[in-house]
Amino acid sequence: MCVSLLSECGIGPSDSFVRAPFVDPCAALRSHMCCPLVAPLLPSFAHVLLVAHTCACVWQLKDRHNGNILLTNSGHIVHIDFGFMFLSSPGKGMGFETAPFKLTREQVELLGGPHSRTFMRYRELCVKSFMELRKHAQTIIFLVEMLVGGNEDLPCFAGRPDDALLELRDRFKLTMHDAACRDYVNALIDESLENWRTRWYDRYQRCCTGVL
Repeated sequence: MCVSLLSECGIGPSDSFVRAPFVDPCAALRSHMCCPLVAPLLPSFAHVLLVAHTCACVWQLKDRHNGNILLTNSGHIVHIDFGFMFLSSPGKGMGFETAPFKLTREQVELLGGPHSRTFMRYRELCVKSFMELRKHAQTIIFLVEMLVGGNEDLPCFAGRPDDALLELRDRFKLTMHDAACRDYVNALIDESLENWRTRWYDRYQRCCTGVL
């Protein structure tokens, strides 16, 4: 997505950040913030983030280091490697990634900072996205129940498929009224924002695997 923003500003694929592996596209986009075409495009970045964040929270996706969050040639964000979700996590289930989703300082900077109008819009859209997804909670839970049948030994259930289903249902907060749900989603954002465990997991990946 950042690649699309840059290309629309006349910054082509010859730029070093596109060619080099593992380069942070957010940093590259920030370096071109002076381009007058960038600012009107940044609100769309919030839409990309909220979809990824809402899904990551509901499915409890783990191992979300920068090597597993890719960009296509057309600039779309693609999450890969879904080997850790629900109750499973890297390090033999040590559960180091406790943030609801990955929301880094760089991402927030692209939205204008935590007090910007764009970031407030991001918050509002996260709430709306969660509320809409919650309308389909029973369907999603039913699909996971179907998956559990005969597949109880899948690593994602960590030997506790009933707990995985209970926790999935709980994440939808089906007994909450709308105002409480709004507070709940905003609390998830606050907990995720520059979470120290997210930072240190990225640092570990950078030191051990070379993923920036």
